[in-house]
Amino acid sequence: MAIYNGKDGAVKVTGSGTAAAIGEINTWSLSTKLELIETPEFGQKWKEFDAGLGEWTAQFEGSFDYADAEQKSLLDALIANSTGVMLTGADALQLHLNATTFFSGVCYIVGAEIKATHNDKATVAFSVQGSGAPAVTTS
Repeated sequence: MAIYNGKDGAVKVTGSGTAAAIGEINTWSLSTKLELIETPEFGQKWKEFDAGLGEWTAQFEGSFDYADAEQKSLLDALIANSTGVMLTGADALQLHLNATTFFSGVCYIVGAEIKATHNDKATVAFSVQGSGAPAVTTS
């Protein structure tokens, strides 16, 4: 059984065929969801369901660093294009558990929240909507 340590994680985006880590990120999450379609019939006393469509979303966050090329690129593209920033290619976004095990997929960066508080560092959180199924790589 593999046990993963959060300190080995990373968030990377592909550009020109190379995956580059987004600097200062210290947390990521991936959520998957399957819609259920209710299939009622007259006379039934219990609901029945069939599987519908799946979807995935992700979020990653950390210290805000506009000098980091990847953070700056995502933020600039998001601000310039209010319809969302699409990361394409099979491994467009990579959410790493370690150097060789990661989740990836085509997605839209649909939001960013930058937060600064009086007694703490400035932070950034990016929101992601997946497009198609995510992939899992273990090598």
